Amino acid sequence: MVQKLVSRIKKRDGTVVVFDQKKITSAIFKAAQSTGGKDRKIAKLLSEKVVEELSKITITPSVEQIQDLVEKVLIESGHAATAKSYILYRQQRAAIRKEKQIVLEKEDIDEVDKRFDVNALRVLKARYLRRDATGKLIETPKQLFTRVGVHAALPDLMYDTRIYDINGLQPVNMVEDFKPAVHEDEFSIGSYKLNRYHLEGLKRMYDRFNVNKQMKVTFSKFIGMIKKGEFDDYGNNIDELYNLMTYKLFMPNTPAIANFGNPLGMGSACFVLDVPDSIDGIVYCPGSINLKPFGRLTREDFINDWDLSFMGAVQSLQFMYPGLRKSGKASVVLFSTVAVQTGMSYHASVSAAKGALEGLTRSLAAEWASQD
Repeated sequence: MVQKLVSRIKKRDGTVVVFDQKKITSAIFKAAQSTGGKDRKIAKLLSEKVVEELSKITITPSVEQIQDLVEKVLIESGHAATAKSYILYRQQRAAIRKEKQIVLEKEDIDEVDKRFDVNALRVLKARYLRRDATGKLIETPKQLFTRVGVHAALPDLMYDTRIYDINGLQPVNMVEDFKPAVHEDEFSIGSYKLNRYHLEGLKRMYDRFNVNKQMKVTFSKFIGMIKKGEFDDYGNNIDELYNLMTYKLFMPNTPAIANFGNPLGMGSACFVLDVPDSIDGIVYCPGSINLKPFGRLTREDFINDWDLSFMGAVQSLQFMYPGLRKSGKASVVLFSTVAVQTGMSYHASVSAAKGALEGLTRSLAAEWASQD
């Protein structure tokens, strides 16, 4: 058994992480499997040869150096087919990294970027990542999921029993002036800094609870507790949601992704209102981002988009129809997508449902225009 002397390696973005020989073994075994190999023990022995070669390097080896040594060991050990498969895999990964760099307008790809395919990153860029006044991208996916995770944890903090009285028996504290923009990134919850919009959200919630006699401390005391780290345990709540999102186990709705940690701050996708007998208008604008190559779309994908964009509109209009009739001057607005008329890649399911919606719109326009 070769003694493993290498303890750390340098990633492409410059960060230094703990060396794990198992990753080399797995990479070699995957390459071998693609050529018919089945013996993981051979992959283990080959990875030990790579570690032996690494021990000759006096500085912290880089990922590229390790991969070069894997190729060298495979070729010198007579595993030419596995070496070829491994080289092709490296080339494919390099091409994907390059494409992601172009999409995200950045030099280095971090661990979050790696977990999302190029199409998913395109959607994030087009719809959710922040830009400056010139349209330049100023946010990465990692930063997006961080701001969303922090914002989602703020209510947990506000209901902490050290500051919150559920019974509303506290005196109303004096309203204090607080300028979030001045204190951007000054306060943290665990390792997560609060931007100006997180601070605005905290101030809004505090003022609302204060009016309801539910705040046990003044705002100055509260913000001071944050600065002292008294709420740092809530960083675990942020970690939990952040990991759910970045490992693609759960994703919040569009308003939350777009607005949390941003100026609007609104996370609601809809608002429930009383429906009067007479309705002057209705706007139906739900939609999905179910963007996939046609060959990857399932029957369920088409059904889900159909139910959301088309049948949802049908059912809403049928429910509202009596009230629309009573108005005598009602209007209906249904939202489609430019993809229906122009044709866009990866929009087959969305376009099909929205195309049906356009047909429904024309039909109802003709039918209802003649009614009083």
